[in-house]
Amino acid sequence: MKLFNRLLLLVVFSIGLQGCGDESVSDVDFSSWEKSYLVYSYPFNTQDNVSAKSNVILSFSHGIEDPNMQSHVQVFRINTNTDDTPVAGIVSQQDETPETIIFTPTESFSASQQYRIDYTGLMTDFGEVEDVRNIQFTILSDRDPITENGSAAEFTVVKEHPAVELPFMDFSSIRLTFSHSLDRSSIAINESFSLKEEGSETSIAGDIFISGRVMTFDPKEDLNPASNYVLSLTDGIKSESGLTLEAADYENKIYQPLSSLPRTTLVQQITDSNDGQVLSPLSGEVINSVPLKTILIGEDDTTYVAGDLFAELAFIPNFPNASPLVLRKGAVMRGSAIEVKIGGHVPAGFNTGSINMTMVSDGHGYLINNTSTDDKNAPKQVHLLLDVAMIAEGALANGTMSQDILHLELFGWAKTENDVMVIDAIGEVAPRILGLEDASATVSFHLEAYADLKNAPSMLIDDSRPQLQRWVPDNNASSINLISM
Repeated sequence: MKLFNRLLLLVVFSIGLQGCGDESVSDVDFSSWEKSYLVYSYPFNTQDNVSAKSNVILSFSHGIEDPNMQSHVQVFRINTNTDDTPVAGIVSQQDETPETIIFTPTESFSASQQYRIDYTGLMTDFGEVEDVRNIQFTILSDRDPITENGSAAEFTVVKEHPAVELPFMDFSSIRLTFSHSLDRSSIAINESFSLKEEGSETSIAGDIFISGRVMTFDPKEDLNPASNYVLSLTDGIKSESGLTLEAADYENKIYQPLSSLPRTTLVQQITDSNDGQVLSPLSGEVINSVPLKTILIGEDDTTYVAGDLFAELAFIPNFPNASPLVLRKGAVMRGSAIEVKIGGHVPAGFNTGSINMTMVSDGHGYLINNTSTDDKNAPKQVHLLLDVAMIAEGALANGTMSQDILHLELFGWAKTENDVMVIDAIGEVAPRILGLEDASATVSFHLEAYADLKNAPSMLIDDSRPQLQRWVPDNNASSINLISM
């Protein structure tokens, strides 16, 4: 079995990870590098949905040894007509991971604003960091855009996944981001939205998920790589403010799915943090934790996640630059309970119960050749996009926490340790609390493949029927005054 697992890993990483030409050495090893490079950044270059409460994270091939680190790592606000403005913040180095540094802004970033990261002149224990790359990112706006004269901006599709530079697969879903929040009632399959096999009069079957500005269409069955598909969005799609969609590029957009066969299945375990002792090499937070920062129920509460993710990898030799994978819907990640505090301070006398996150659609991702350096020894970059339903098992807290979180984006790296694939990835989530407050949290996933894949756990499916937990006015209807107008 060990030989099978090693051969599998050699196939997966033969296109970029050091040691894959020699079975005796499979771990990523930077000792042979001739220079120091940036290996990972968060946000990643061109990321356009970054939380205003994010930190900037940079991880390098070698430990940072620079007395002038504060001046060598800077973040600038990009201005159109004037010089870029430096952002005030503190640069710190992780104690347990000296290769990783974190820029914490003194104040939150500004919504809709572009920023850039500069690390020119930074010194490591192997010399100055070379091959400095341009890193720019955009902060997500919590409001629909308007023009300079105060009128509503044009309502369009601003982003899609997979992006044009990534392969569209037979197991792909279509994820779209719009410029404005969507009117959910205006989107219906075979009316304002359709994905048709070329020559067909009706859309293929699938599920549509909508939240704010984002939408996912998840086909019921994998697409046929021998066929073309036509995506049609009509002007029947409206924004919440009543704008009509301008969808010229999506009136009859053709997709040609590529075959992923034969596929390889890997079961990735969301590993235990050993009571908070294991920290992410990227974020510095406890692995597989979701520390919620919220005023309404607690300013510093954390849920710890456990479970397994089931990845199907496309045939790697056919995709040397970006290897696609799919994480099948139905997988359940279980989070520990959080004590509820009124106003964030006064104990309410109950907790959330287990916080379960169920994948409601197929998740998708890519193992991408490292964009931070041209060195072939660099670990693969991992880009994942998930749609999850978050449910609190505790009846009293269910309305506080339960919601869909769409387009949860995780970015990290993949390497091998002890002959198994290890993924570290981080992302930002902003769950809505009590319908009043957008909390913020950094997700720090650490996944390890089971050494014995043939005896790995099977996927647990949440097939329980929905049940009503609580309702208002419940049994107190006599105490509710109904006023007729």
